[in-house]
Amino acid sequence: MNPALRHALQVFLRAILALCVAAALPLAHVEWGDPYPGEGQKSFGMVLMFFLVGMGVALVYFIVGTVAQVLLQRRPPKVSLGIDLGLALLLGLLLAYGGVTAHYLDESPARPEADTTAHAPPPRR
Repeated sequence: MNPALRHALQVFLRAILALCVAAALPLAHVEWGDPYPGEGQKSFGMVLMFFLVGMGVALVYFIVGTVAQVLLQRRPPKVSLGIDLGLALLLGLLLAYGGVTAHYLDESPARPEADTTAHAPPPRR
Protein backbone atom coordinates (compact mmCIF):
# COMPACT_ATOMS: atom_id res chain seq x y z
CA MET A 1 0.00 0.00 0.00
CA ASN A 2 1.14 3.51 -0.75
CA PRO A 3 2.61 5.09 2.45
CA ALA A 4 0.76 8.38 1.88
CA LEU A 5 -2.57 6.55 1.51
CA ARG A 6 -1.85 4.45 4.59
CA HIS A 7 -1.05 7.60 6.59
CA ALA A 8 -4.24 9.33 5.39
CA LEU A 9 -6.38 6.30 6.31
CA GLN A 10 -4.83 6.13 9.78
CA VAL A 11 -5.44 9.84 10.37
CA PHE A 12 -9.05 9.47 9.16
CA LEU A 13 -9.60 6.50 11.50
CA ARG A 14 -8.01 8.44 14.37
CA ALA A 15 -10.35 11.39 13.73
CA ILE A 16 -13.40 9.08 13.81
CA LEU A 17 -12.17 7.49 17.05
CA ALA A 18 -11.53 10.95 18.52
CA LEU A 19 -15.17 11.88 17.90
CA CYS A 20 -16.23 8.67 19.66
CA VAL A 21 -13.98 9.55 22.61
CA ALA A 22 -15.45 13.07 22.73
CA ALA A 23 -19.01 11.74 22.81
CA ALA A 24 -18.37 9.11 25.49
CA LEU A 25 -18.69 11.41 28.53
CA PRO A 26 -21.93 13.26 27.70
CA LEU A 27 -23.58 10.19 26.19
CA ALA A 28 -22.82 8.01 29.21
CA HIS A 29 -24.04 10.72 31.56
CA VAL A 30 -27.31 11.30 29.68
CA GLU A 31 -28.05 7.58 29.34
CA TRP A 32 -26.92 6.16 32.70
CA GLY A 33 -25.91 9.07 34.96
CA ASP A 34 -27.84 10.98 37.61
CA PRO A 35 -30.49 13.37 36.29
CA TYR A 36 -29.89 17.05 36.82
CA PRO A 37 -32.00 18.28 39.77
CA GLY A 38 -32.60 21.80 38.43
CA GLU A 39 -34.21 23.34 35.39
CA GLY A 40 -33.64 22.02 31.88
CA GLN A 41 -31.56 24.89 30.50
CA LYS A 42 -28.87 24.39 33.15
CA SER A 43 -28.97 20.67 32.49
CA PHE A 44 -28.18 21.32 28.82
CA GLY A 45 -25.28 23.53 29.91
CA MET A 46 -23.85 20.72 32.03
CA VAL A 47 -24.08 18.26 29.14
CA LEU A 48 -22.35 20.85 26.95
CA MET A 49 -19.57 21.18 29.53
CA PHE A 50 -19.21 17.39 29.57
CA PHE A 51 -18.86 17.48 25.78
CA LEU A 52 -16.16 20.17 26.01
CA VAL A 53 -14.22 18.03 28.48
CA GLY A 54 -14.59 15.10 26.08
CA MET A 55 -13.33 17.26 23.20
CA GLY A 56 -10.24 18.17 25.24
CA VAL A 57 -9.51 14.51 25.93
CA ALA A 58 -10.14 13.71 22.25
CA LEU A 59 -7.61 16.37 21.24
CA VAL A 60 -5.03 14.84 23.59
CA TYR A 61 -5.85 11.40 22.12
CA PHE A 62 -5.40 12.68 18.57
CA ILE A 63 -2.03 14.28 19.38
CA VAL A 64 -0.71 11.23 21.26
CA GLY A 65 -1.88 8.91 18.49
CA THR A 66 -0.21 11.04 15.83
CA VAL A 67 3.06 11.13 17.76
CA ALA A 68 2.90 7.35 18.24
CA GLN A 69 2.27 6.89 14.51
CA VAL A 70 5.29 9.02 13.62
CA LEU A 71 7.51 7.18 16.10
CA LEU A 72 6.32 3.77 14.90
CA GLN A 73 6.20 4.46 11.17
CA ARG A 74 8.77 1.74 10.39
CA ARG A 75 6.71 -0.91 12.16
CA PRO A 76 3.78 -2.72 10.54
CA PRO A 77 0.55 -0.69 10.30
CA LYS A 78 -1.13 -3.16 12.68
CA VAL A 79 0.97 -1.81 15.56
CA SER A 80 -0.18 1.76 15.03
CA LEU A 81 -3.75 0.59 14.53
CA GLY A 82 -3.60 -1.42 17.76
CA ILE A 83 -2.26 1.58 19.68
CA ASP A 84 -5.03 3.80 18.26
CA LEU A 85 -7.78 1.34 19.13
CA GLY A 86 -6.38 0.56 22.57
CA LEU A 87 -5.90 4.20 23.51
CA ALA A 88 -9.38 5.15 22.23
CA LEU A 89 -10.95 2.28 24.15
CA LEU A 90 -9.10 3.19 27.35
CA LEU A 91 -10.00 6.88 27.18
CA GLY A 92 -13.59 6.16 26.11
CA LEU A 93 -14.14 3.79 29.03
CA LEU A 94 -12.54 6.25 31.44
CA LEU A 95 -14.81 9.07 30.26
CA ALA A 96 -17.87 6.81 30.30
CA TYR A 97 -17.09 5.88 33.91
CA GLY A 98 -16.80 9.58 34.74
CA GLY A 99 -20.14 10.29 33.07
CA VAL A 100 -21.96 7.54 34.92
CA THR A 101 -20.53 8.43 38.34
CA ALA A 102 -20.91 12.23 38.09
CA HIS A 103 -23.14 13.68 40.83
CA TYR A 104 -24.66 17.12 41.30
CA LEU A 105 -24.76 19.12 44.50
CA ASP A 106 -28.22 20.49 45.26
CA GLU A 107 -26.97 23.39 47.34
CA SER A 108 -23.89 25.53 47.48
CA PRO A 109 -21.38 24.78 50.23
CA ALA A 110 -21.88 26.74 53.43
CA ARG A 111 -19.59 29.73 53.81
CA PRO A 112 -19.09 31.13 57.31
CA GLU A 113 -18.75 34.71 56.05
CA ALA A 114 -22.17 34.50 54.41
CA ASP A 115 -23.89 33.55 57.67
CA THR A 116 -25.41 36.77 59.06
CA THR A 117 -27.48 35.16 61.82
CA ALA A 118 -24.45 34.53 64.02
CA HIS A 119 -23.81 38.28 64.48
CA ALA A 120 -27.39 39.47 64.86
CA PRO A 121 -28.16 41.38 68.04
CA PRO A 122 -30.40 39.66 70.59
CA PRO A 123 -34.10 40.56 70.40
CA ARG A 124 -35.34 43.37 72.72
CA ARG A 125 -37.84 42.70 75.48
